[in-house]
Amino acid sequence: MTLRSLGVLAAALLFGCVFIAAGCGGADPTMTTDLTDTGVTTTTESPAGAAVAGENLRLYPVRVDGRWGFIDGTGTVKIEPQYAGIRRLDGEGGLVGFCEGLCAVQTTENGPWGYIDTSGRMVIEPQFDLAQWFSEGLAAVRSARDWYFIDTAGAKALGPFDGALSFSGGTAVVVDDDQGRTGLIDRKGDWAPEVEGPGGIRLSIARGFSEGLAPASATVEAQDVPVGRMGYVDASGALVIEPRFDIALDFSEGLAPAGVGENDDVMKYGYIDKTGAWVIQPQFWSADPFSEGLARVAVKTKGGVKIGFIEKTGAWAIPPQFEDAYSFSEGLAIVWREHECGYIDKTGTVVIPIDFQIAGFDFSGGVACVDYGYDGAPSYIDRTGRVIWQGE
Repeated sequence: MTLRSLGVLAAALLFGCVFIAAGCGGADPTMTTDLTDTGVTTTTESPAGAAVAGENLRLYPVRVDGRWGFIDGTGTVKIEPQYAGIRRLDGEGGLVGFCEGLCAVQTTENGPWGYIDTSGRMVIEPQFDLAQWFSEGLAAVRSARDWYFIDTAGAKALGPFDGALSFSGGTAVVVDDDQGRTGLIDRKGDWAPEVEGPGGIRLSIARGFSEGLAPASATVEAQDVPVGRMGYVDASGALVIEPRFDIALDFSEGLAPAGVGENDDVMKYGYIDKTGAWVIQPQFWSADPFSEGLARVAVKTKGGVKIGFIEKTGAWAIPPQFEDAYSFSEGLAIVWREHECGYIDKTGTVVIPIDFQIAGFDFSGGVACVDYGYDGAPSYIDRTGRVIWQGE
């Protein structure tokens, strides 16, 4: 996992490919979304992301005869397929349309976007050229060339901006060409200030907050702290952990992955606590935040890069053996090993073997999307591996 600069985010925003700061439910992935206006618009979450789940996210998008609707966890249709397009969140966190009880939809091909609730009622009339999902009570939408944040009633809350990403941890990335800047704003629309550290260090918050802390990157070289070296600040803007990491990721379950090394070839990842002390020394080729007590990490072996799972002591819970894997969600994690794919439990045992064209998303509410087929229509299984919905 690499940390993308805000400059890259800005360029992507302006040219139609957006990197979202967080997904529905507070995940903190690196994601890309295709913002085309026809058919389904999707988002892809990296394996480092956390699961997307919530009590109001128990409806799953399906497609029938080219129209989109929603089923529940038993496979029963709850909202009849009728939409030309939906805003869905794809990736390790599952396949999710509803975030905070609302889902962006198109009623006609190439038509404007509005929002429905979980009963299928249109609560925000179609009027937007583009519409993202709700996060922390706000959603980024575009009308003409301007981006705004709207509330759940559809009223403009913040903006206009030249680009906007979803809120995460109380902050959101926006682009403002008039001011010539890309950076973070809070829920009042105020720009996150640079942090003044000791010895003339100045830092800019690089990502949203997680567990009360946000990674911040040095913007001025001082006291042997080069530009780009990262530390952490708290919600007041105070520097809590000195900038001494080359990559600093989000906290989860009290620990955060951090990397040291001049480039990807020599970068090693470990885990720090909220004092900045190494709890697990840098030793991994890549590392993800902890989820359900285990963290997905990768190491280089003679057979190539292999992925396993560690405990908070740094001991292997499941030795490295997989070509790819997602983090644990609801007690299961999907893994790939040679030509084998399936869900493992926390002993590393494959409990649900998968044989689909495209396999692999986390369980959410006891259901997992396991296949898109060739035409993008999803299929779903329950925790026994039973297919509850077969895509067209």
